[in-house]
Amino acid sequence: MSVQEAARETEGWLVDKEPRRVRGRRADLAGSHGEVGQEGGPGRASGAGGPGARKEGATAPAAPCVLLVDDDDQIRAVFGRCLQGAGFRVLEASSGEEASELSRRCGDGIDILVTDVEMPGMGGAELAARIDAETPGLPVIYVTGNPGSISAVSLDGGALVLMKPLDLDDLLKAVERAVEGRARVRRDSRPRG
Repeated sequence: MSVQEAARETEGWLVDKEPRRVRGRRADLAGSHGEVGQEGGPGRASGAGGPGARKEGATAPAAPCVLLVDDDDQIRAVFGRCLQGAGFRVLEASSGEEASELSRRCGDGIDILVTDVEMPGMGGAELAARIDAETPGLPVIYVTGNPGSISAVSLDGGALVLMKPLDLDDLLKAVERAVEGRARVRRDSRPRG
C-alpha cells in the first residue's frame, strides 16, 4: 500500500510532493477497530485478509500479528491501516503499559513489536525489555522522530530503528523481513521427526 493510498484511507494525512513521504496530519481520522478480548480489555485489534489469513473453509495459518504501540492516535491509525492493507493482523496500544498487558495476554500470538521510542510512562525501550523477558526473541522495530532517543534503545537481537517521518513502504518491508525471520527461527527450532 502506498502512502497515497494510506492517506486516502485515513482521510486526513497530507502527503509531500515527493512520493511516499507523510508530512503532516489533521485530526479528522476515522477508524474502525474492535476491542481485543471478550472482556473488552485494553488495546484494539484490526486486520483480516491478506497473506496467510484464514479463508472460510481453509486451514491456512492466521496472518502474522503486529503489536503496534504509539501514543499518537493518528500515527498509530495510519501505521495500523498500512499494515492491515498488507495483510497483517494488528493489535494497537496507546501506551507501553497497555502494550505490556496485551503482550502478556496474547503471549506467543504476537509476531513483532513496532513501538514508538518516546511515550509518556513506559517508553519503547522499557516495553521491549519487558516483553522480551516473557517472549524472548520477539523482533522489535522502534519508530522515533527524535534522533537523540536512539541511544535509549538496545539494538541487540537485530532490532531496527526507523525515523519519522517515514516511508510506509519502508515500514512494511521492515515488518515483513522481521516476521519472515521469526517464522524461519520457529520452523528451524521445531523438533524434526
